[in-house]
Amino acid sequence: MSEVVVVGAGISGLAAAWELQRRGYAVTVLEERAVVGGVIDSGTASADVATASDATTRFTVEWGPNSALGSASTLLRLAKEVQLDPVCAAEVARSRFIVRNGRLRKLPSGPLSLLTSRALSFAGKLRLLREPWQARGDVAHETVAEFFARRCGPELADYVVAPFVSGIYGGLATELEMQSAFPNVARWEREAGSILRGALRQRRVKRAQERDEALRQPRPFTFAGGMAELPRRLAAALGEAVVPSTTVRSIDRRDNGWAIATESKSWGAEHVVVAVPAYAATTLLAASAPALSGELTEIPYGALSVLQVGFERDALQRAVAAAAGAALDGFGFLVPPCESSAILGCIFASRVFPHRAPSGHDLLTIFAGGRGVPQWGEQTEDVQRRRMLDALAQVLGELPSPTFEQLRHLPRAIPQYVTGHGARIERIDAALAACPGLHLAGNYLRGIAIEAAAESGVAAAQAIDS
Repeated sequence: MSEVVVVGAGISGLAAAWELQRRGYAVTVLEERAVVGGVIDSGTASADVATASDATTRFTVEWGPNSALGSASTLLRLAKEVQLDPVCAAEVARSRFIVRNGRLRKLPSGPLSLLTSRALSFAGKLRLLREPWQARGDVAHETVAEFFARRCGPELADYVVAPFVSGIYGGLATELEMQSAFPNVARWEREAGSILRGALRQRRVKRAQERDEALRQPRPFTFAGGMAELPRRLAAALGEAVVPSTTVRSIDRRDNGWAIATESKSWGAEHVVVAVPAYAATTLLAASAPALSGELTEIPYGALSVLQVGFERDALQRAVAAAAGAALDGFGFLVPPCESSAILGCIFASRVFPHRAPSGHDLLTIFAGGRGVPQWGEQTEDVQRRRMLDALAQVLGELPSPTFEQLRHLPRAIPQYVTGHGARIERIDAALAACPGLHLAGNYLRGIAIEAAAESGVAAAQAIDS
């Protein structure tokens, strides 16, 4: 078997390396940072909290993905192969909220329950009932906002779809390309003539034909040490194949493959998997694959600020009950852009995964910034923190004093599948075909979720072995 070099030890690169090693290839993984995981970044934080003597006083925080869906079969398979057990979300995670007129409104759990949800007005529900009879549109050139406004009406687009897009992508529904951002929903219209009929049909199919019960979870999942435990465990299993603290300077063609150069060494390989963000791959491939590099340059990223904040649970619950008349029993909430809030949303992290906070305490993860507020990152951290906590208080009520706070600004957090992304991916595929032995993997291609990122790494490995 020939040697393969993987550049980048995020979940895409590690999944590719793991699959290749399993198939008998000699693999080297070069990672610039001292740690693996890429955007998957879990940590612990001490706080000034009072607990029982045998209880933890530390919070488990996530700066990247907080969890994965129960249908993430690739991640679950990888976890099983490295003997890592998933931790399922609490039952309350099924409940999710949006903010409307400054108040929490429970989101529907399915397409039909939209008709009884307080997230939509009576007029909005009447417009939704017309969806099955709307004509098909030109999805190939529609944004997410245009698609849902056409099919379901502007109210659903503004109060359900737009906050979902900003919460998942940190982006704008008016910018993202429908066919690329939500291909399954676009397919429902194409094949069933209606997204409601398509959603119901998909639900029946899932119930009748589970892909593999052993590789599914009933609810979102994480791991005891956070999501980063999976890439760490994969790297440990790969052993000396993973070379950290190694910056790749160039990737150049040679007669029988590729030369990957660092400051102190050069690796030769018949195949190379570039599993770094698009903006990093652009620089590495500028000389050897200029057409490909040019396409990668055009993929934009959205910035985010993430604030981790801990509270004494009883004090927080009293504040929420007094102001919102509710408990923090749910996954969290999203804020529609039309609400003009400083934040995009909030995850009730310790309600979803109780082990993330010390006993008697709550951990909330708040998000701000995104494509809709490009100047957000220009503010100081103190200003960002104050504005985020003030916005949280507008929804949950006057907050008690936090037991701890940590803020991190991520200037290029999430790739944006803006209009034209599908055509760009076709051009990227064509450019790759002209570069035998070169492969790409990452969440900027065909899905931003970590499951899609892992799948892209596995697909790269399979392409090498085909």
